[in-house]
Amino acid sequence: MTTLLTHGLSYLQYIAHCQEVAQDTNHAQQETYQRNLLRMDNVYTTFEPEQETIATLGTQDRQIWMVLAEGWCGDAACSVPIIAKISEVNPQIILRILRRDEHLDIMDNYLTNGGRSIPKVVAFAAENTELWQWGPRPAEAQNLVLDLKSKETPFPELVKQLLTWYDQDAGKSIETEVISCVITN
Repeated sequence: MTTLLTHGLSYLQYIAHCQEVAQDTNHAQQETYQRNLLRMDNVYTTFEPEQETIATLGTQDRQIWMVLAEGWCGDAACSVPIIAKISEVNPQIILRILRRDEHLDIMDNYLTNGGRSIPKVVAFAAENTELWQWGPRPAEAQNLVLDLKSKETPFPELVKQLLTWYDQDAGKSIETEVISCVITN
């Protein structure tokens, strides 16, 4: 837990890191970070939690939500702003983002089907007890990806369709699934 609190980034620090990379003309993924920053800004500024989410989260005791993510990840660009926004509903929820590539030892404790898929959200109670996990993407989006892969859809087209799904969903599946995790644990 010490690593999480001392090395974990707030959402604003995570955005600042992504901005640094997006401005670094020598970084191989500069353009990806630039695109994802635009997406994150749009998602964060347009998403508003439902009243049910506000009511549910408002009753929660202190929790730490650890998010394993990276600025190059399209799923993270669509999901992390939603997670950040709903965590802000309750000041008892502390959001900390760990950059996956810097914390592979932690990531390896939260693999999805053997892979280091991100984003991954893990909630802890104040006494460091793990409460729940979510990620790396909403179930409906995962089904879409699996369907497209089964059809051998070229990767650029798969990404395009997935991002279109995220845009049409407007964060509601992420919100619903995360709140379901909170309620059941």
